[in-house]
Amino acid sequence: MDEKFYLQFRDEHAKWIAHNFGNSKSFQPLLGMAEEIGEMAEANLNCDDAKERDAIGDTLVYLTHYCNFHMLDWMECKKYANCITSISSNLLDITVHLGKLAHAQLKGEQSIRHTAEQIHSMKQVAVGNIVVLLEHHCQILGHNLLGCLQHAWNEVKHRDWVKNNKTG
Repeated sequence: MDEKFYLQFRDEHAKWIAHNFGNSKSFQPLLGMAEEIGEMAEANLNCDDAKERDAIGDTLVYLTHYCNFHMLDWMECKKYANCITSISSNLLDITVHLGKLAHAQLKGEQSIRHTAEQIHSMKQVAVGNIVVLLEHHCQILGHNLLGCLQHAWNEVKHRDWVKNNKTG
């Protein structure tokens, strides 16, 4: 069920992005991820399980968009993860790796400090760590990562930002 949903989601997502955000810039999904991780942290602070679950799913929608721009698959990137999860793993850990992804994105766009191959590798590791930590966070909350994605996607996929740029 999970793998089948993921493959179907990737196909639907690519079409949805092309229709709604065909002219987006490669860094914009990273900003969306930052926004959603902020919403996840706020929901966590407010003990709002439903909003936290939604923000996790929305983060994955943006992460998929980001990965498509950069020739990555976040499920595959999990094998590059080098983070350590523990009972004390929290949203701060996710934020650290979001910062590392932003570093790779910025330095790549500036063409400084690292080769293109190093930048790609840094992105693989950061994405993998984000996914592993999100998955771990879901487990702590009693959720399933792909279940959060499916819940969010079932809502998001019906939005048409071309027809209505205020409410989708």
